This record gives sequence, C-alpha cells and structure tokens, in this order.
Amino acid sequence: AKDCGVRSSREELDSGRKALDGGERFDPRRMIKALGWLLLAASTFSLLLFLYAAFIIRLLPAPSKEGSPLLAAIREDQYYHLLVPVTVPVAVVAVYLNWFSINLFSHS
Repeated sequence: AKDCGVRSSREELDSGRKALDGGERFDPRRMIKALGWLLLAASTFSLLLFLYAAFIIRLLPAPSKEGSPLLAAIREDQYYHLLVPVTVPVAVVAVYLNWFSINLFSHS
C-alpha cells in the first residue's frame, strides 16, 4: 500500500496525546501513585500538627506576651488534648456499624 500522507484518526489521537504530555503517554498508574504520596504527606503533616498542638506545646516553655496569640490559645486549651481518648470509642462504634451493615447486606 502506498503512503499518501493520510493518517488514521487513531494515529492522530496518539500523536496529539504525545504532544500534550511532552512526548510521553499518559499513565494513570503514575498519577495514582503521585496522589497516594500526596495523601501520605498531607496526613503525616496533619498528624504532626495535631501532636504538636495537643501534647508537645505543653512541654515547651510558656511563650512571651509578645508571642503569637494562637500559640497561647492552643497552650491554654483544656479540651483539645482529650480528642484522642474520646475518638477511640467513636471509632469502635463506627467499625462495628460498618461490619453490621456489611453483614446485613451480604446475607440478604
């Protein structure tokens, strides 16, 4: 067959994708892996922020009067450090209700 310079629509689509991606094909596995790392980093950051606000700030010396009012408010808070012990029973109830609903669904 003679090449007349006519390309199929599939070839045009592939060449357009390569042009948009900078020469590389789009790989959804790379995007999912990148989003997984982003979620891991964000959750680690929020855990460290919570640990600082709930426990570590109490071990540090008191801030000066010219310091941040937010840090002073977190340091003087009486209830935030109780969040973890209160969360445990709520998590147990949530796991039980999840198991119960899956059990009802699978046996119906």
